[in-house]
Amino acid sequence: MIRFFGAQVLSIFIASMAFAAECKLNIFIYSEYIDPEIVTEFEKKNNCKLTLDVFEDSESMLSKMEGGGASLYDVVISPDYIVPALVQRKLIQPL
Repeated sequence: MIRFFGAQVLSIFIASMAFAAECKLNIFIYSEYIDPEIVTEFEKKNNCKLTLDVFEDSESMLSKMEGGGASLYDVVISPDYIVPALVQRKLIQPL
């Protein structure tokens, strides 16, 4: 019984290590909104690769989200006045 339990714990630990090694976040954000040093620091500290896709204005952001972009991103940094439209169209989910 103890060996079986130990094997389960070990397999969960190995799986969590594999997940951590493959951590990737796709972020949709205003261009020039975040300092590249913050991205680099986050990646090093959390062993997680960030991929930033940027937009210049809220209209182009909404257009891309409606055109299928919503499924591409883990995090979307949007203007506050666009959030109700994104929620109504079911393009975002709460964290």
